[in-house]
Amino acid sequence: MLPQWTVSGVDGYVSSDIALTRIIDFDPDLVLVGLGMPRQELFLLSHLAQLPDATYATVGGAIDYLAGTTRLAPRWLGRFGLEWVWRLVNQPRRLAHRYLVEPLLLLIRVLCASFRERG
Repeated sequence: MLPQWTVSGVDGYVSSDIALTRIIDFDPDLVLVGLGMPRQELFLLSHLAQLPDATYATVGGAIDYLAGTTRLAPRWLGRFGLEWVWRLVNQPRRLAHRYLVEPLLLLIRVLCASFRERG
């Protein structure tokens, strides 16, 4: 027999304070945070001291996939590790900077740090 679960939720459009209060009042065992990167990580880090003891999981867009509001990449793209191309084509405004610019900025920072160490 499965244990009975009580489920509660807060959408991502309320203030952080309201969401935090709801989590504290509910005193959950499991919290799924699906605000997208980096909002979900920043929310958890900024409220870490106030959050009750529980298991916390950042689930990003997984809820969108489960709800059917976002289509999954075709399997053949997945076999080649190219799901990111599918997401970029379907959400260019949201993901272009993350997928095309941020990796280059990271590479530049790593190279600069490497050259500084060599002196």
